[in-house]
Amino acid sequence: MRINKLWSGLLALAAAALIAACGGSGSGNANGSDGTPAVQDAKVTPAAATVMVYLLGTDLESNASAGTANLKQMLAAKYSSDVNVVVTTGGANKAKTDDPVTDWRTVRRYSLRAGKLIQLADLGKHNMVDPGTLEDFIVWAKTTFPAQKYHLVFWDHGGAYKGFGPDEMFGPQTMSVPQIQSALKQAKTRSGIRFETIGFDACLMAHAEVAYALMPYANYLAASKELEPGSGWDYTAVLSALAQQPSITSRELGRVIADSYVALQKKEAEANQARGAVSNDVGFLTFSVIDLSRIGELRDALKSFAVALSGFVRQSTDDWVKVAVQRALNAAYGGDTAMPSGAFDVTDLGSLADRFATEGIVTEQSRELSAAVRQAVTYRANGTQASYSSVISIYSSASTFRRATFRRRPMTATTRRSIFPPNTSRSCVTS
Repeated sequence: MRINKLWSGLLALAAAALIAACGGSGSGNANGSDGTPAVQDAKVTPAAATVMVYLLGTDLESNASAGTANLKQMLAAKYSSDVNVVVTTGGANKAKTDDPVTDWRTVRRYSLRAGKLIQLADLGKHNMVDPGTLEDFIVWAKTTFPAQKYHLVFWDHGGAYKGFGPDEMFGPQTMSVPQIQSALKQAKTRSGIRFETIGFDACLMAHAEVAYALMPYANYLAASKELEPGSGWDYTAVLSALAQQPSITSRELGRVIADSYVALQKKEAEANQARGAVSNDVGFLTFSVIDLSRIGELRDALKSFAVALSGFVRQSTDDWVKVAVQRALNAAYGGDTAMPSGAFDVTDLGSLADRFATEGIVTEQSRELSAAVRQAVTYRANGTQASYSSVISIYSSASTFRRATFRRRPMTATTRRSIFPPNTSRSCVTS
């Protein structure tokens, strides 16, 4: 079922253009399991947990070695024989013989064992934004490394409703949200897998449309709705927590991911400031752990809100402008949308509902929507200047409002903020 039909049908009613813009479909399998050598030390008895990392290197690796840095963090983590960590790499135009991964131009599979990266297969050239490549990795990992719980991490650029990717070896195309959903659906059909946690070490993916797409396939989503710095998560902390407590709950694991991510970024910013280097504005960091079982309730609240808001804006031009003002003033993510090329038009859903309720705009439905957002978020870690954040975002076309209503109105720092300097974030997909 396509995400744009599920969500944009609700949001189009709101005249605020609260619509999802996902598109695309799967394009076949990569036959990743073919040619994979037998893994002699794979567990017969299921481990407590298997962590699958889909590490799509792209320019983050070829220009900044960010994937290599995160792999080294993984290798430095504490080890438990009851936790499997398996990684697929590729998607970057880079080969370096003294790196842990010597060639990123082909798709490779690895396991991490006691500080060692063990190559299990080189599958040759496959497009990592092809949903079939993701699907085959998941099925292979579950079959080869069975466990009681499974966690999946997406590593690359992210763009909310625009999806995940691209693969540097195959052009600018990305894996759309419906394609991600298709890969997960096919993997579940083939293997029966359901993930405890799906995480995105990527920009902007704590997004309503993304959460709805993942709802049938995982219990929790761990992601940021803001831009992420290029260094991303603290994998040493995350994998060490799993090693120390292999049966850790998804909610607690999500808390570790969130807290260690924010702590790492603050530490790096302080180090950069101390030596006079450009530093990320960590005050605007956000990270959330979302209970996907509550997304159905969020969808229902959003539907009621959209219907009510549609009627409200049709009452008069003044009412439409009132809505436009509050949307334009609400927190937005993904860079400077004052320029069309940078427009993601992603805003904080909970704080938008709060603004509407405060201003008497469909008050009852706005309060219900705000409550549904906050019930879905089991944990959040925000920077000091993002305390207002509900840490679930949604598409809403503020650029349309601005052209119609605020052509001469200057935008403030709180309405549009590109929080990271150029080339220091997991800059989001634009295709």
